[in-house]
Amino acid sequence: MNHKPTWRRSLIMFVTLVGLFGVTACGEDDRRVEPVADCGVCADGEVCGADGLCAPFDANCLDTCDSLGAVCGEVCGQACGACIEGAVCREGACVCQPTCLAKTCGAGDGCGGTCDPCPSDENCPDCILRAHVIDRTYDNGRLDRVTIAVDYNPPEGAELPGIADLRFDLSGPAKVVRTGIAKRLHERGKTIHRDGLTGQAWSMLGEERLQLLLLSKTGNEKLDAGRLALFELQVGSSEEPALVPIVISLIEREQIFAPKLADEALWTSSIGDPISIWPEVGHE
Repeated sequence: MNHKPTWRRSLIMFVTLVGLFGVTACGEDDRRVEPVADCGVCADGEVCGADGLCAPFDANCLDTCDSLGAVCGEVCGQACGACIEGAVCREGACVCQPTCLAKTCGAGDGCGGTCDPCPSDENCPDCILRAHVIDRTYDNGRLDRVTIAVDYNPPEGAELPGIADLRFDLSGPAKVVRTGIAKRLHERGKTIHRDGLTGQAWSMLGEERLQLLLLSKTGNEKLDAGRLALFELQVGSSEEPALVPIVISLIEREQIFAPKLADEALWTSSIGDPISIWPEVGHE
């Protein structure tokens, strides 16, 4: 059930720390899917640390490039060297910088690996809770919208839920623009909870976590087999087309369903594999 942080989430956390503590980024940017960029230089009286942050120069610092084996960056205000093109400096060492900007899935990343994740339109083919792409729309040849549906396929005789709390990790250049609930469920008094702040029929728990909370407006009808809900994503924009993949992962956790007996049916089912959508992609 572990979800690996994406480069975008890591970058957001880094920028947040910079903002909170008033420090300045320096050195080179290490984002995997974009070209290496210079993050800036430090002010007079400051040095660029191995963590990529500017810090006051310490006159008592006795370390040298040689004593630490550093071949790049700075040690106690001493420049240790620069990396060749295609490499970045990390803690005094030059390391290969993968480049996957707008590349094909499976293409070499320039560092002996391959560009991933490869495309996948579903989290699982025959699982209890299946999320999958049901529609794509294009604007002048550019991928513009993607619609994801969530289908429920309970085992025979399983306890059916009355509530579903569906949460997804989202990464990449996409945002939620619309959600919907299956017509048969709507006719039985089911609805998607509207966020108290935005009024939208979904909630964002942080910048990259989507919540669809299916509740009852009236009565206590169960969620039966079939389609539960869908959501539509806008991909990039005409001014800023998407160049990297969108990754959507249904979060495996307890209390997706209520009551507990209905939720227990999910505990032995693997539903967390990511859906990966590339704007332009092929297999090598």
